[in-house]
Amino acid sequence: MSSPLVKENSNFTPDQIGDLYDAFECFANPSSKLLNMKDFVESLRIYGYEQTKSPILRIMLSISDENQSPISFEQFLGLLCMKIVKKIMKNG
Repeated sequence: MSSPLVKENSNFTPDQIGDLYDAFECFANPSSKLLNMKDFVESLRIYGYEQTKSPILRIMLSISDENQSPISFEQFLGLLCMKIVKKIMKNG
């Protein structure tokens, strides 16, 4: 987690990035360290997240729809930041 995206992130605190990394690691393939977003989204649904009520699930679904291949944590964090910034800009 030493990429500039992690070190110089203005969207999340270092503790939040650590929490995101821990969650990512729970679902990522242990050998490749990559996450299949479709599996991750399905897991969120199993744990009770509902698309109509959960902004985080809607963001994850959006990332999943755009990324059919497994992604790294840095890619995941970059996409998450991009989606959050777009949402903030849209909502003003």
